[in-house]
Amino acid sequence: ATVSVLYWQFFLTKMKADVEGNEMIAMLVLVVATNLASLPCVYKCWEHECYFEMWVGLGTVVVSMMYHGAETVGGDVMGMNDGKWHRLDNVFAIMSFVSLMLWLMDNRNRKHDEFLRWFFFVLVTWAQERGPWILYYTIMPITLAFSLLVLRYLTTLTLPIYFTDPTERIKFLKGLCLLALAIYFFAIGLDERKDYLRWHHGMWHFFCGLSFYQFFNINVHGRVKAKPE
Repeated sequence: ATVSVLYWQFFLTKMKADVEGNEMIAMLVLVVATNLASLPCVYKCWEHECYFEMWVGLGTVVVSMMYHGAETVGGDVMGMNDGKWHRLDNVFAIMSFVSLMLWLMDNRNRKHDEFLRWFFFVLVTWAQERGPWILYYTIMPITLAFSLLVLRYLTTLTLPIYFTDPTERIKFLKGLCLLALAIYFFAIGLDERKDYLRWHHGMWHFFCGLSFYQFFNINVHGRVKAKPE
């Protein structure tokens, strides 16, 4: 009887370990590998010769993978725990949305873009050091960048090309729909206890990548090069 009990304890422990191992693998796929959906957008930025945006996008992919990897396995990755990676992940994620606003702003003077890129980089870095878990310091830089985007067209009394050109408008609307879907999954995945295997958060990564590709494929002031015949 004792041997039988010990056998079943061993069997159940092994079965539990196998289940937990499979769940960990599934989580790594869902919240780590889904970041790869942003790589086409990174390539698109390289194609536009927008190297600041390219490195921000690539940094977002890599840092997010490091953060979720450390979070999933419950250990350090490259000498940093998930909390440290999370703060860095916030910086790159916020800068990705700021970079999107600057892209849609369609500044004809590259010096304006350069000034705003580094201004927001400093602001976002400070904000995340000041309060990485305070929602205000996440929303504030994105809201400011969006306000500048709106002001840019209000002050010039013009409409962006993604409003006036049918082809570019389709790309813009596709990007908006995919972003809305991404935000939906992000919102329902905020409660980690109810987000089994973090698949909702993984879908946030996936649809964000698809959305940003559509946005950065918009032909603002001729940056999208025509393909040869």
